Amino acid sequence: MDDSARPRSMRWPAMAAVFQGAVWGGILGLLLWMVPRFERMFKDFKMELTTTTKLLISLAHASYDHWILAVMLLFAWMALNFVVVLLLDGSRSAVLRRRWYLLTALVPMAVLVLATHAIALPTLSLVSSFSR
Repeated sequence: MDDSARPRSMRWPAMAAVFQGAVWGGILGLLLWMVPRFERMFKDFKMELTTTTKLLISLAHASYDHWILAVMLLFAWMALNFVVVLLLDGSRSAVLRRRWYLLTALVPMAVLVLATHAIALPTLSLVSSFSR
């Protein structure tokens, strides 16, 4: 049976969309629950924060203030990712498919690395000030 006669499975696009939704949902959870805790700690100790940390805290405030919009954007992203993966799965272009998968994997990883960096630097500074 050739590929054109075989019905396409929607399992892989659905799994990719759910995985991406879980990753971005985890990032949203980090913004809504973890960042405010660190912000309170930084305020309690009257710490001078880096620009990246201030940006992350601002993003956390925006996510908290507009959480329903953030959730709607999350589901819109999942739907868009599902459609793109479904279309790329049906295309013969393996290069486009690999680039999309790479892009959708690297962007959330970069966001997580930046968020970790923004939280870790002031936290390490605080811990090192205790040891003096």
